[in-house]
Order: sequence, then C-alpha cells, then structure tokens
Amino acid sequence: MPTYQYRKSRKAPWCAILRVAGFPIQSRSFDTKAQAKAWAEPLELRLRAQKRSGRSLPHGLHVGNLVQRYLNEVTPQHRGAETETLRLNRFLREDALAQILAVDVASKDVAKWRDGRLKQVTPGTVNRELNLLHRIFELARKEWGLSLLNPVADVSRPKAPPGRDRRLQPEEEKFLLLGAGTLRNHYLAPLIAFAIATAMRRGEIVALDWQHVQLEDKRIVIPAANAKSGKARTLPLYKTIRDILAGLVSVSAGRQSETRTSSSMFPKSGLVFNTTADGVKKAWQRSIAAALRLYKEQCKENGQTPNPDFLHDIHFHDLRHEGTSRLLERGLSLPEVQSITGHTMASMVQRYAHIRADTLADKLDAMEKPMPPPEEGELRDNGLV
Repeated sequence: MPTYQYRKSRKAPWCAILRVAGFPIQSRSFDTKAQAKAWAEPLELRLRAQKRSGRSLPHGLHVGNLVQRYLNEVTPQHRGAETETLRLNRFLREDALAQILAVDVASKDVAKWRDGRLKQVTPGTVNRELNLLHRIFELARKEWGLSLLNPVADVSRPKAPPGRDRRLQPEEEKFLLLGAGTLRNHYLAPLIAFAIATAMRRGEIVALDWQHVQLEDKRIVIPAANAKSGKARTLPLYKTIRDILAGLVSVSAGRQSETRTSSSMFPKSGLVFNTTADGVKKAWQRSIAAALRLYKEQCKENGQTPNPDFLHDIHFHDLRHEGTSRLLERGLSLPEVQSITGHTMASMVQRYAHIRADTLADKLDAMEKPMPPPEEGELRDNGLV
C-alpha cells in the first residue's frame, strides 16, 4: 500500500513511497498529494497484477531502451528504414520521454510530449510518431514478454491538416523542366516528366529497372519489393511514357537524332534512372532554384512583375498528385486510376486528385449540344405565331 510523506523543505514536498513484496521500493516526489496518489495507486495495481501473472516486470528499463531495441531489431526490416531510423534517433537524442521508466510512463506523459512536439512540427508528423510509439509498446507487450501497459493507446491524436491540393500550372511545369535541364544530372528532367505521367512515388522511380519495362506488352511492372504497399502492380506504357524513356536512352547514349521506341532501343537491365532518392531530393531543390532564375529573367525581358507564388511550396511528391489528377481528367475511372497509382483505397485516390474547375468547364462545354429550333407547329400550338 502506498505511503505519503510531506517534506516542507523540498521543492516538491509530497513523496509517494510504494512497497510491494517481490519488487524494489519505488518513490517519486510531487507538488501535491493528489498528484502523488495519481501516480502511486495505478502503479500498485499494475505491480500486484504482475505479481499474480508471474511475468517479468522491466525494472530499470526506460522508454528509450524499448525504442533502441525496436530500432536495432525491427526497423532494418522496413522499406522506410532510413526515415524511421532518423525519426527514432531524434527521439532518443532529444525527447525527455525516452528517459522515463517504461513501467512508470503514463498517458499524461505521452500527452505532454505530444503537445511539445506540436510546437515544433506539423500534426501529421506528430501522428506518425505517435503511431510508431504505439507499435513499439504493443510489440514489447505482446512479443517481448514485458508486462507493460500501452500509454499511447489512450492519447488523442491531433487533427491532421487537409490534404495538399497543390497543382502545377502550365508555366510552372515548363520552367521546372527547363531548370532541370540546366543541371549536370541529366536524369532529372525526364524523371520529373516520368513522375507526372506515371504518378509513381520517388522510391519506386529510382528503383525501376529496365527489365520491368515491357515494351511489347505495353506495361511497366512495379515489383512488390519496390512498392510502398508491398503489392506488385502494372502501369500502362502509353505513348507519353514511351517517348520519355526513348528520349532518356537517346540522351544517355549521346545521340541527338530523332528518338525511336523500338524494343532494341531499351536496355535489357540496369536502373532506368541512374540516381538515388537522396540525389533526386538534392537535384529537385537545385532545379527549382534554376527554374525561378529563368522565370525571373523572362519576366525582366518582358517587363513583367514576377508572380511571388510561382513555384512556391512545391514538393516532389506533388508530382504524384498532379499525375493522379491528370489521369482522372483524361476520363479514367477511379478503379483504373487506383490500379495505376497503387492506392489501397479509392478514397486515397480522391484525396490525391484535385481536378481543375476550368478543365471541368471545358469538358461540360464540349458535352453540351445546341437546342434544335422549334417546329412551326410547336410555335402555333403555344400561341407564339
């Protein structure tokens, strides 16, 4: 049973002391007796339940120890291991939550950490980090044999912001390709065009091998190992994509002649875009800077004021949004687009797709038919003649 001592001289005067046979004595100081009880009483229940179950309680084990084990044993198996490693290492290095004993951590501790992170990063990032912590505690509880509650389970998630609706304007696309064409990385311009035409993810593009490009069958195969969803899919190898790939091969071979799309034109194997995800990330920023420079030079020549929103807040992943929207604008159905983009749910396709109002207006205009002039008998019957 917990005991409580009041020590007037201390900064946190109320000390809770918990003694349960078979476990080390635990104590902690608080500002009020109510806070001391809120800590000691639930802990006593957990210890006594643990004693009855006979399972081991991880005394001296901190949250950071759980995270480190997950980082060592589980993260390397994930496709997004690089990003997850950065996220977990930052948590271990910077967050006080990692220093709390795993047996002591409560929902209020996680909520306090959540509120602190919301001052630093977006709600979407916080939700991803909460989900990761939730998985770690569940794994420790279910598979590592540790008698722990999952403190993340009862913590509310911050409201995620609405999905991005950034679309490329025609002039932005033009200058983005021109800017990419000025770089030493000659893969970037065709890679940007390819990303828009296929709506593929950056990781899928840089992992694409020529053996996955099946010209005779008019398809591109995305192996399960390269897909974020872990499911293989095929994309239609239509003319726009064939021309992009043929142009890429032509430039790579140093040929300036007119491109051809015969089967002999494409290599049998090897990476289609001989670059890395990190290389694309860095080249993307340089291409935007080059595109803005070219755009401002043209505005100066034409005596125009540059638009401050030109190529502002544009991410490489927005090309996937752009490609998805264009597929729908071309008349493909949701299931057809879903089979191309690899989204597991049609609702995600709708979230990624943002069809322009002017495109819809043009489509509706084309569908309208002029009303035929009324017959003379109809006019007479209605008293109009």
